[in-house]
Amino acid sequence: MSKCIPIKNGILCIAEPYFRCPHCDKFFVDYNDIRLNRINKNKSLYTKVRCVKCGKKFYLTYDIKGDFVTWK
Repeated sequence: MSKCIPIKNGILCIAEPYFRCPHCDKFFVDYNDIRLNRINKNKSLYTKVRCVKCGKKFYLTYDIKGDFVTWK
């Protein structure tokens, strides 16, 4: 979820690099933008990620606000 802060001339929204595995609900943090850079390199603007807890693969992209979106 992004954090929105009211400023003098509008609203500033800052995206947080958090997402969860859709299979086991494991919490991931992408502080070094490793997965974000993988998404931006791909022409289809998504990437496949493997969960370290359950070992299942899932897809990862981001929405217009910059929040990560996962699906099976």
